[in-house]
Amino acid sequence: MQNTKMKHSVCFMNFVNYITIGCLLARLGRDFYCRTDYVFFQRH
Repeated sequence: MQNTKMKHSVCFMNFVNYITIGCLLARLGRDFYCRTDYVFFQRH
């Protein structure tokens, strides 16, 4: 049970890191990609 919890936590952290990286890229002038990802997440 503890193992499953750990795995879920890692997945969640990866998701958060993905969003953070996307926002950082947007600040570097790649706003298009960030917006595309946002629309994709909203749709699903």
